[in-house]
Amino acid sequence: MLKTLKQSKQKIKFMLFNVKSVKIMAWFVFTPPGMGTPDPSDPNQYTLNGTGANPPSCPLNVKVCGLQAANNGSNHPIITQPLLQEIIVALQNGTESANVLLKGA
Repeated sequence: MLKTLKQSKQKIKFMLFNVKSVKIMAWFVFTPPGMGTPDPSDPNQYTLNGTGANPPSCPLNVKVCGLQAANNGSNHPIITQPLLQEIIVALQNGTESANVLLKGA
């Protein structure tokens, strides 16, 4: 019985660890500064779209509309290397992907 209890505690610890490591994906709208160069690779040029649950509409006259990524805790996206590659491919091909929205695509 003691061994079973110990194994159960280890399983619960493992499950809690896995839950903590899961990042919730949210939608962000691309909001580059009025002055300066728009940079779709800059997390500071994105704003959480409302609660982040829905994709943004495309309010600006920019090629990138928004993206889906994990929130960095300051309501900006975590742009990983794979997501950055997805942005580049979307812009090069002019086609949206699962995580990248383009204006007029």
